[in-house]
Amino acid sequence: MQKFRLAAMASLSLLVAGSAMANNFRAADQIYLLNGLGGVPGAAGAFFDQDVTITNTTTDRVQVDVALLANTTGDNSGAVGATRPLAVLEPGERRTYVKFVQSGLNQTTFNGTLLFFACRAGSTCGDCGLPGETNCRNITVESRAYTTGNCVTAAGPTLPCSFGNDFPGMPWYLYASRNADAVNLSKVTISGVTTTGAPGSGGFRTNIGLVNATQYSTTKLRVTAFSEATRAQVGSPFEVDLGPLGRIQSNITNMVAGFTGIGYVVIEQVSVTPVANPPVGCEDGCPAFYAYGVSLDNVSNDPTYLEPQYLGPLTNEAIGALYPQKAPRRATRRR
Repeated sequence: MQKFRLAAMASLSLLVAGSAMANNFRAADQIYLLNGLGGVPGAAGAFFDQDVTITNTTTDRVQVDVALLANTTGDNSGAVGATRPLAVLEPGERRTYVKFVQSGLNQTTFNGTLLFFACRAGSTCGDCGLPGETNCRNITVESRAYTTGNCVTAAGPTLPCSFGNDFPGMPWYLYASRNADAVNLSKVTISGVTTTGAPGSGGFRTNIGLVNATQYSTTKLRVTAFSEATRAQVGSPFEVDLGPLGRIQSNITNMVAGFTGIGYVVIEQVSVTPVANPPVGCEDGCPAFYAYGVSLDNVSNDPTYLEPQYLGPLTNEAIGALYPQKAPRRATRRR
């Protein structure tokens, strides 16, 4: 069982992302855990692991597979052709993997994006966007990324403890795309980006993650930073080329020289170049990307997830533009 799916038109993705309430819609047959990690050292002595909970939201037995998209600007598209079978979940079952990379993937370390697929157990899933496909099933993915440390308790003794944050799995339809520029839903912004000290010396630091959500094109993404106090642009925009399913995460100061204090970033898709011989329905390369931020306390290494937000509202005009009369196109890969 293996398939890869992506809507080339920014349709359901932007509809769901257009309001705070709609962000609660997380179920899908394809889920991206953008910040998948385990056994990963960080700054100031941090060492990150991640617990992952997968929920079968259906009344069928569901086979869950996972692909590993490494933290690289290169071509990760081969990962969807080497997807790993993870588990068969009973109807309504929730399964939590403590230290998922070690217990679920059986490896010591991983840093990148985890891409989960779900299909009715015992069947083969094709393109879930086609009317004749009946085997795709919905799951949700939730995670907690954390680092360990020592804490002083109310009673006085110092005990081992952890500092972490929730990191939700993103359904395939919650991406951003340059195709939605006409309705002002092609860019995302991340608030609360903070640099107020060096690791280990107090204050906060912030990492920004970028993911090319399709294997049918390379893309150039641009990150522009602004000061919260003055609303003025800080430094020069950072641009990066991501290969098919490419992914990077970096400190904001490595992206934008001179960034200090509290600010925000705007992320947009500058260009898209389709791969050679893209499939029918993805001639434009199926433009799509995700972005996220993580702010970390420089002393405790306690992380806070910074969720991306669209710049435009969900309006009737946007719905009309995002929902064409023909079905949105999907891309498919099978193992």
